[in-house]
Amino acid sequence: MEQIISEGNAKIYGELKQVVTRDMVVFYNPVMRVNRDATILVLSAIDNVDMKIADPLAGTGVRSLRMLNELDEKKVKKIFVNDKKYKFEEYFKKNIELNKFEDNKKEKLVVENFDANIFLLKNKIFDYIDIDPFGTPNTFLDAATQTIKNKGILAVTATDTSALCGSYPTACKRKYYATPLRNELMHEFGLRILVRKVQLIGAQHDKALTPIFSYAKDHYMKIFFICFTGKTKVDEILAQHIEFIVEDKKYGPIWSGLLWDEILVGKMLKLLENEDFAKNIHNDTKKLVAIINNECKIKTPFFFDMHELSRKKKTGNTPNFEKMIERLKSKGFLASRTHFSVTGIKTNADEKTFEQCFEEEMK
Repeated sequence: MEQIISEGNAKIYGELKQVVTRDMVVFYNPVMRVNRDATILVLSAIDNVDMKIADPLAGTGVRSLRMLNELDEKKVKKIFVNDKKYKFEEYFKKNIELNKFEDNKKEKLVVENFDANIFLLKNKIFDYIDIDPFGTPNTFLDAATQTIKNKGILAVTATDTSALCGSYPTACKRKYYATPLRNELMHEFGLRILVRKVQLIGAQHDKALTPIFSYAKDHYMKIFFICFTGKTKVDEILAQHIEFIVEDKKYGPIWSGLLWDEILVGKMLKLLENEDFAKNIHNDTKKLVAIINNECKIKTPFFFDMHELSRKKKTGNTPNFEKMIERLKSKGFLASRTHFSVTGIKTNADEKTFEQCFEEEMK
């Protein structure tokens, strides 16, 4: 049954469902709240202003409504809101009226009802594009990378984590041109596979796509890329695609570079100190940014899993996580929890040093 739903500083008409399926006409998915919060945070933290924004797979349109309501007015020139669902324009205009926007804000919204790829290519160029599909983003990557502007931001979500995280390795090979890893590192590894796939599509158009904020949560992964044009920059990106070897077997290739811009993450955390801004952001999002603010300072890919090490050493239990982190720091290393795993510790210490600290903490 349709009802009025509030998220952040926006309201929509929508349905709340326990299970979201592709054939639903218009649905609101509360699990993706953090995804939309991240959009608000990243766009608020970057310097870009007067942006032409694309929401090509808008669904209920709540992301666009929040961008119009919650971003500084200098940030937004136009928001193009699109979905190919039947009577989407009629539905979304009801949401516009529900939010009681002033005329100057209404004028910034352009509502369209096309296939997402046709919508993107028809409108030519954008400063921000948010690709948030049901399943793989593959279908939309070519059009999105063609139409993202130099120094623009492209956000890509994938919900087919079973392929990216190794449950269906042949599907991952077909969709993402990579062999996934099925162990404690699978979520970070899958995210790095997704980064590389998007970068490969961008490379076809001489666009270098560098992650500035990324995460894996619940059933999905999301990456925000900044786009720079030019063959040299693309070559620099491609040089950071590597294979990963475990027990003489090759996995990947993956993106081996940074997943976050440390300065940007610091700005995002600073924004959350503002009560007026933070009231529209879910606590789960605040916790996620706080963890990433620590782990982004460690430039080494991947992490160590405490439970896996305990199993390997047959200790029966694990050291206290915070004490383990402090021990690593006392030896001159960086260390923090990681959002990729509740049992993981990210550090620039090597495996031998990490195991030595583990054994010292177990005494």
